[in-house]
Amino acid sequence: MVKGNDKIGIYYLGYHREYALPIMVYFLKMIKDSNKKHIIFYILADYDNEAYRKAQIELESNGIQVCFKVMAGKYIDKIKWAIEQNNEYAWKMDDDVFLNQYLIDFMIENRGMLNDDNNLLLSPLLSAGIPTHDRLADNFLTTGQKKLLHDEFLKTRFFKFLGCDYSFLNAHTLDADSWDCEAFYQSVSTMSHHFKGIHPIRLNKQSALMMNDFVIENFDKFLAPQEYGFLDTNYPYLCNSCFLIKSDTWKSVVMDKSLYVDSYDEVPLNKYRDRSGKKMVYIDKSVGLHIIFNTCIIQSEMEAHEREFVSKIRDILKKDADE
Repeated sequence: MVKGNDKIGIYYLGYHREYALPIMVYFLKMIKDSNKKHIIFYILADYDNEAYRKAQIELESNGIQVCFKVMAGKYIDKIKWAIEQNNEYAWKMDDDVFLNQYLIDFMIENRGMLNDDNNLLLSPLLSAGIPTHDRLADNFLTTGQKKLLHDEFLKTRFFKFLGCDYSFLNAHTLDADSWDCEAFYQSVSTMSHHFKGIHPIRLNKQSALMMNDFVIENFDKFLAPQEYGFLDTNYPYLCNSCFLIKSDTWKSVVMDKSLYVDSYDEVPLNKYRDRSGKKMVYIDKSVGLHIIFNTCIIQSEMEAHEREFVSKIRDILKKDADE
């Protein structure tokens, strides 16, 4: 393939959740045939597994080009491999993220907006995402559900975490009468520390579990098409594990050693945005699912919860398919 071929490489960064891949396969198979030719789906997994092989066969039989590669090692190694592939656009997607076919189609069809040098990336709203959770909740939850969730947010205690003292944010939770996400992010924006990916949904286990219960209760909304638009926002930090970006731009971020503070690409991406003045564009009315942050739940409970959540979604999809 030649650089500039207008292809999108979707880099599915597999960890240990091969049981979750059938959900994305289900929705990818339903995107428009005209869009399938524009994507290559890369399964970058820590180990070989029958589920990955089956997914490759199923997608290829539905007209989607697939590359399955076993890449045991660091998360950043998969990303560094991804940026060397000959695709005009790169779509990063962790294996605990789910999008429906309408949203996938929309992102494919609007990839051209990244040719505008003012735009850094295009990201869906995610249920457990920073800064996207609150906007998604406004569109997705009922008034009663939001009230229960926000009441739980107010119980969140911020503390020293990732080398940063976040306790001043308790003014928006323990010391507040109501949840105000805009005021919360205004406070976050005043931080000089590089880790600004903070929100109650990342630390408060009960709020994260509650949100996932609401996702299942409202799953018909996740399945439905929406009138998507673009958000004009200036949030201080992106901590979403799913976005679309020009491959050359992503490479500029990943290969700039001056941007790193750890072995992940999150801080470099945000520092690059701050230095370049480019915009992170969010898709309004979108409903992307991210199961849970690993910072609010212990590993053994996390895996059990993720498996249960995925099982509930697969049961819903099987029921819909049978009907």
